[in-house]
Amino acid sequence: MEKVLKHVVKRPNETIGIVPNGKQRITHLVRRLYSVILLFSQQQGEKEEYAAVLSEMLEAASSSGSNRTQVKEILRDIRAIGVDWNVRDGDRDIWKNVGLIEEPGLIDGKGTPTIVTWKLPKIIQTRLLDPRGFFTKISLEMMTRLRSGASIALYEICCQYVSNDHGKGEGGLTNRGTIAEWMPRLTGSRKTNYEYKFLKRDVVLTAIEEINQITDLRVELIEHKVGRKVGELQFRVFRKHLVDSMHSGASPQIMPKELPGETDCNLVARVVAIGAALKTAERICRKYAENLPYLLRHLDYVEARMRSTASAPLINKVAFLQKALDHGYADNAVIVDSIRAANPATLSLPLFSPVSEESVKFQQQVLVQRAGVWVRFQTMDDEQEKNALVKEFLGQTGATLKTFYKKNGVNNMIVKASLTDWLIAEKNFGLS
Repeated sequence: MEKVLKHVVKRPNETIGIVPNGKQRITHLVRRLYSVILLFSQQQGEKEEYAAVLSEMLEAASSSGSNRTQVKEILRDIRAIGVDWNVRDGDRDIWKNVGLIEEPGLIDGKGTPTIVTWKLPKIIQTRLLDPRGFFTKISLEMMTRLRSGASIALYEICCQYVSNDHGKGEGGLTNRGTIAEWMPRLTGSRKTNYEYKFLKRDVVLTAIEEINQITDLRVELIEHKVGRKVGELQFRVFRKHLVDSMHSGASPQIMPKELPGETDCNLVARVVAIGAALKTAERICRKYAENLPYLLRHLDYVEARMRSTASAPLINKVAFLQKALDHGYADNAVIVDSIRAANPATLSLPLFSPVSEESVKFQQQVLVQRAGVWVRFQTMDDEQEKNALVKEFLGQTGATLKTFYKKNGVNNMIVKASLTDWLIAEKNFGLS
């Protein structure tokens, strides 16, 4: 069998954050096995009835210890869960409550493996198999690493919203709901009724910690107060990047002399300022790390195009930058002249500053120095001294940087760039 843990499950959005019915309880095994059912259905395509070997499904769900009786109970629970679908048919709005699966069964034969069978409601099958539908991609490998039902439920919800920041790099925001709305989604039961401080301590923060340690997401809790009490909850979610793993606490094994190919924070910040997501900005900068003059010319070119008052406004600035880089717009005299003609105020100004080989060499030296300073800062043994430096730095910054720091800490690319410059200028970190 192909290694299923590497697969991505396309979960219909209506099946994310499912709420139990009545006295039912949605356990971590229910959540795992249902994702596996959808994965196997996705792989088998459109069929009236699906079938898979039980041992393979349990392996995919990381539940090999489950016995036949327990599997029956899980399948019954999955069939009993209903989800709401709101369908638009012409000028009519149609509401339907649909079970997650239909007619689950087990087939045993002498000398043969146990087979699981199930059917999918037509509306779920259509959404699952139609790539144009609204679905959320969930890494089965990441999900099956999580041990609690609350962490799995929150991970699924956060996967749905992680890209909801539209490329701004500020993290996606989940829906905002009351504590009463979040409680059954996270605990998997309508019978639980925690006081908020205990829900936060025992369920919410525990789930967040597990997700942040184990998966590819980083989650933050946002509390909204009604009066003096917390009344609503929301979560901000980020996709982890290489920079996060480098600075997650383990001492980096990279020395400054190995870093001339590392992404320059200032370049990344310029691309982010255009509107790129952090991961996209890093990818672009790495791609052109060996040809900095070309990248710098095109950044200047796109920024000049954005400033132009006579040209039509750019709808997707990041896509325009990528297209400009692909086709060499900044090196095309006809295109450059057309921008100047559309914005006469810039006729007396250089559209972009020429970049000499000496300038590029200097920028590469600065890049190595900055990378070395950052590694030195991150690997400081004295945590109190390290925290004192951050506190002193924040005391000298403006409100914008403080806001970025509250969201992402020192691993925010803008904070990282500014802190590195401050360490060099104010603390002589670059001198040794």
